[in-house]
Amino acid sequence: MLLFLLIVLITLVGVFVKPWKSPEYLWALFGALACLACGFISPLHALDALWASSDVIAFLIGMMLLSEMALLCGLFEWLANRAVGLSQGSNIALYGIVYTLGILTTAFLSNDATAVVLTPSVAMIARKAKVDPIPLVLACAFVANAASTLLPIANPANLVLYATHLPTFNAWIQMFWLPSLASIVVTGLLLFLTQRHRLQGRCRIPTERVQLTRDMQIVIGGIFSIAIALFIASVLHVSLGLVTLIFAVPLLVLVFGRNRENMRVCWKGVAWGILVFVAALFVMTAAADQIGLLALVEQMAPQLSGWRADAAFATSITAASALANNLPVGVVTSHFVNDSHHAFFGISSEHARRLAVLVIDIGPNIAVTASLATMLWLQQLKKADIEYSSMAFFRIGLIVLPLSLLAAISVLR
Repeated sequence: MLLFLLIVLITLVGVFVKPWKSPEYLWALFGALACLACGFISPLHALDALWASSDVIAFLIGMMLLSEMALLCGLFEWLANRAVGLSQGSNIALYGIVYTLGILTTAFLSNDATAVVLTPSVAMIARKAKVDPIPLVLACAFVANAASTLLPIANPANLVLYATHLPTFNAWIQMFWLPSLASIVVTGLLLFLTQRHRLQGRCRIPTERVQLTRDMQIVIGGIFSIAIALFIASVLHVSLGLVTLIFAVPLLVLVFGRNRENMRVCWKGVAWGILVFVAALFVMTAAADQIGLLALVEQMAPQLSGWRADAAFATSITAASALANNLPVGVVTSHFVNDSHHAFFGISSEHARRLAVLVIDIGPNIAVTASLATMLWLQQLKKADIEYSSMAFFRIGLIVLPLSLLAAISVLR
């Protein structure tokens, strides 16, 4: 047990500090391989963990291909022109437009899509408008998590948490529309207040017109088709990753089938390192379960009541997500909250599931490492040559998250 905890500690330090400028995925891979080498997880259980991560990985590959297609065919530039034109030169209006686009993208395509598909477009918007890009790209990052309780497909963690207990569409809306609204409004307002000094002045309205080409129209049609397919898949409990790939790969062939160079660029644009990071974390989570660490945590959790139980549960999940990412934390949490015979932290299973959805979806606004969507967002910033540090994100998260999460939990039914 102590050796396992040492491996986890080394992995976390490597992910956060990134010594020698090493990427995060190498440290996560080290942790997974060390667990396997030390016998904390059998090869068979490791394969099971990799299979459990395959749906998320397939989903991300599809979304990243979609993003690269949109970039190469000029769709982001067209969207940028439209958005800046709608703002009529107002930086504040532009912030509102971007935040609204983030809500819609997150609700109907997922928070990962907001990070991967919308962020490059917003970077293009800032470039076209000749404004400070930081408030606009921060709006993408924060709304990706704040709005991810709107629909089941808005965050893959929702499906992980509820597993076979996923409510009907109407039941989901009744449970989460008010907490979602509270989270979205409070997050947007607080983020605006932290960035208001950057939103002063007016933005430039581009005079040149960007024509909507045939390839752009095909990609737009593909995006809407994927959104509809994902919604249907979530209702039917079908793999979201498989559905995304089934639509994204033929779309790629349709748009760039005769252009091998663009096809190569699209596949190269997939963040393979992030996918390795996700798979490795799933293996380490399975190792923790196999050696009995999760059972020990369950036994050690204090049995509280009322707001104390909610506060302890929310704080624990938020801290765990910040350290180990919300997807594997969602897998672990589902182990506890889907056990109807045990009240984790003294909270009944159904209330614990609802509370876990809010905390695992919204809580990652505390740190870049807490959400896969935010990690992908940071990678998109690097590709767009926008510098922003993890510590700067953390400082804003300390202001935005507590009040937005408290607002959402306070209206949870």
